[in-house]
Amino acid sequence: MKIDIDSASMAKIKAVLSSSNDNIVDMAIEIGEDLRIFFEGGDWSELDLRECHLEGVSFYDAVLDGVVVYEDQLAILQKTKPRSIDRVVVHKRQQPKSNPSKSATINVVGETPASEASLNDFRPKINEAKNLSEAMALLRTLADHRVIPDDDILNAIVALAKTYLDVVDLMDFCRTQGYPISYQIFSRALSLSRDLDEAAALFSEMGERGFRPTTDYLLHFITDAGNIAAGEECLDTFQASGVVLTYPALLSIVQLPGVSQRWPDVLRRFDKQGVRPKIDVFHKLLAQVERVSIANEMLLAMWRGGVPAKNDTYVFVLKIATSYSEAKHVFDEMLQKGIRPNISAVHNLLRAASSSDEARDVARKAKTLDFVWSEKDLNTIAEGLSDYKTIPFLSEMKIDDRIFPYTKL
Repeated sequence: MKIDIDSASMAKIKAVLSSSNDNIVDMAIEIGEDLRIFFEGGDWSELDLRECHLEGVSFYDAVLDGVVVYEDQLAILQKTKPRSIDRVVVHKRQQPKSNPSKSATINVVGETPASEASLNDFRPKINEAKNLSEAMALLRTLADHRVIPDDDILNAIVALAKTYLDVVDLMDFCRTQGYPISYQIFSRALSLSRDLDEAAALFSEMGERGFRPTTDYLLHFITDAGNIAAGEECLDTFQASGVVLTYPALLSIVQLPGVSQRWPDVLRRFDKQGVRPKIDVFHKLLAQVERVSIANEMLLAMWRGGVPAKNDTYVFVLKIATSYSEAKHVFDEMLQKGIRPNISAVHNLLRAASSSDEARDVARKAKTLDFVWSEKDLNTIAEGLSDYKTIPFLSEMKIDDRIFPYTKL
């Protein structure tokens, strides 16, 4: 059997086969894959990721059972919302071994030497600090000895920050002293910031320092935006700062008020990022639609995009039908597409009925579904509906009123 492979795919296969790299993230970069989407939805079980740089890599909806990681990497993986991440093997990062001839953990500025003991003596004092002011006083003491603290110490200090300005004070001190600013410090600042321009500047600086910030930290800006126009402005601002927009960030704007009026623009944004919208995107869009005509356009976009509709998809549409003919058209389309309507679909079709004849028509359609009716099913169908709908429906169905006590046949 002959298998045809396009030249681009063949080049990637050759690159993988010839690569001596055991780092799967670096390998994906080598073959030109987009780290924002390449690992999403895949099964990456049992992989050893300890040598991988995971910042900016999305494992959304992926299976990560049994992966081997460091403690800090586990937190990064969990933030990308994988489908499953069980039986993870977690290791602690090894601290650098000290060299008798020189300190392995201290950077010294100027000519005054500093011993490793001075930094290690400093660590428990940070842990005992009751607030940021105490920790900053200790940091200034260390600066007086011209010793550069490591990331562990700075991360412990920033954990005491309660406001965005607290983190800014620490960052300004680090810049003044020439100290490194860790990813955790930037992350803390972003999580506390509520100003879009401030956050954009932070993302920009992170990129300049070699960090690859993820969009997890901008989600609260989109949530707080209040409407779709402001939410899209957030995405544009961050994208201009070099942020790679991942699926969760794009999904977050779908939940904003007003999205039903701009849903084509939202889908185009997914397309521009090379991210394929999944059914959850369309369900969130349909939940805000108020007219069946718009919902039908969304259904068409789903089929064109290769996203098959499900039972729940059509239930969203049935709920907004304003007439029986409109609901009946949606219900019949489900059947034509090979989707067997569930109890909720029958309920919403009956809800749209405006006469006893239409209620009997719903019953005739329900008969073809071969449901094994229970009292719970019948209560679900009749919930909130008037007798002029439920009585003709049950009469046509010829269901014994002993399993449906609310109806008098």
